[in-house]
Amino acid sequence: MAQKCKKWFETGKEQLTPESKSELGERIDRCLKRHKHAGVGIAYFENGEIFWTSSHGFADLEKQLPVNDKTLFQAASISKPVSAVAALRLVEEGAICLDEDVNLKLKSWAIDDNGFQGKHKVTLRRLLNHSSGLNVSGFPGYLPAKPLPTALQILNGEAPANTEAIKLHKEPGTGVSYSGGGYVVLQVLLSDITGKPYAEALSELVLQPAGMAQSHFQQPLPQEAATNAAQPYQSNGQAVAGGARVYPELAAAGLWTTRCDLIQFGMEIQDSVTGRSRKLLSKRMALEMLTPMEKTDGFGLGFRVHLKSQRISYFHSGMNEGYECFMLVHSSPERGIAIMTNRQNSFPLIEKLARIMMRSDHGYIPKLRRR
Repeated sequence: MAQKCKKWFETGKEQLTPESKSELGERIDRCLKRHKHAGVGIAYFENGEIFWTSSHGFADLEKQLPVNDKTLFQAASISKPVSAVAALRLVEEGAICLDEDVNLKLKSWAIDDNGFQGKHKVTLRRLLNHSSGLNVSGFPGYLPAKPLPTALQILNGEAPANTEAIKLHKEPGTGVSYSGGGYVVLQVLLSDITGKPYAEALSELVLQPAGMAQSHFQQPLPQEAATNAAQPYQSNGQAVAGGARVYPELAAAGLWTTRCDLIQFGMEIQDSVTGRSRKLLSKRMALEMLTPMEKTDGFGLGFRVHLKSQRISYFHSGMNEGYECFMLVHSSPERGIAIMTNRQNSFPLIEKLARIMMRSDHGYIPKLRRR
């Protein structure tokens, strides 16, 4: 059986049987034990169908609650491609243009040129592919008991925000500078356009159409959902003091989701790419999303993209305090994986699992790194 399981993952010529699935699960359990891990949720699809899911370890070590189908993890920066899809849906509806100055649509706030913005404007495209020139790469989150800033307070760097004001620090369009701050601008922009709170707008634009029924952009989580939330852990196995951080920077880091909902999102994007479905995007817009521009370090509109021999691989990782996760899709042959964990410094384990599941000889596996 070990040889059959190995053959399936190395060549793709064997079907994954119940016995080989069980063996793979045991292999992952051994890997988790070796890495002194808390919990991991994995989901894998092929050709438009969820082919295999697996849960390992604990959502809560103290209570010995195992990870299961309903376990919610913080998706962290994988919130960005989900948010990007919402923006692109509004582009398709004609509510905004990809290449117009976003200040034309912003009502609650405006980007100051800060001495940089001349003929090059901050556009939606540049917000999505991190070439906007805006600062603040990431966010540390807030303790649940502490006051939370509004999106406008985050943009202005006003108390109780714990990051500096979001502003231009380089000329827009002159190169990539990873900016979670740019996605907070996106958050306000989409709320201004739709006239709705961001969590509500994202539910209508992405979560519901994609079938992500257990996912939430509310921060903090609603009480009824919080019972399914995985507890966050440090790399030494100790619980993160104070529990899960709250991220009001919703577009950049605010999504709570399950491994099955996350892979469902990946499948829907791939269905858009092939033209099988328009639940999220048209084929034309999906391909636009997955086309990196020059000077963007492989960033498309939300995802990072790797192109080789007409094969598209698109992916994003995420890292919040006590949570690390990853989603990767190969367009040919069609397959994708979502891996979600509730422990810091999980990227070595996640990369190893991705190589096992995705058969790296058939497609690109990125080297994961902490930002």
